Amino acid sequence: MSVHKVGYFADRLGIFSPKGYENAVFKALPQAAAYYMELWNDPDVMIVGDFNADGSYFDSLLLDSIFPESEYRIIFTDEDTTLAASVNTYDRFIVTSSAAEYFTGSFGVIRFDEVYDFEDLSISPREVSDHYPIWAEFRTGQD
Repeated sequence: MSVHKVGYFADRLGIFSPKGYENAVFKALPQAAAYYMELWNDPDVMIVGDFNADGSYFDSLLLDSIFPESEYRIIFTDEDTTLAASVNTYDRFIVTSSAAEYFTGSFGVIRFDEVYDFEDLSISPREVSDHYPIWAEFRTGQD
C-alpha cells in the first residue's frame, strides 16, 4: 500500500487540517492492511510512502500506538528523508511482523543532492523532489 501526504492536499483545498486528517488516515491503515491480508490470503503487507509522520505534521508517539511492535515493524525512525533544513523522517516502510521476517536489515536514504552535481545539470535538487528516496532490502523466493 502506498501513502502520500493526503492531508496536505486536503488542507490546500480547505477540506481538513493536515494533522487531523492525517491522524485519521494513519489510524485507518491497519484496517486497510487487514483488508489486503484477507483479500490476498497473505499476511505479508508493506505500507510505504510519505507519511509526514514527524515534525509538526504528526504526533510521532501515535505512530507506535497505531502500529504496535507485536504486529508491525517500522523501518526508518530517525533518518532524515527530506531536503528541508529541518531533520525529519517523513518517508517510511512499515511492514507486518510476518513480512519483517524477510527484511535483511539493510536500508537507507539516497541523498541525491550529494551524489549528483546539480550545478552541472542546471537545476536545483528541489526540482527533482523535496524528499530523498528511501530503500529497504528484503529476501524473496522464500514463501
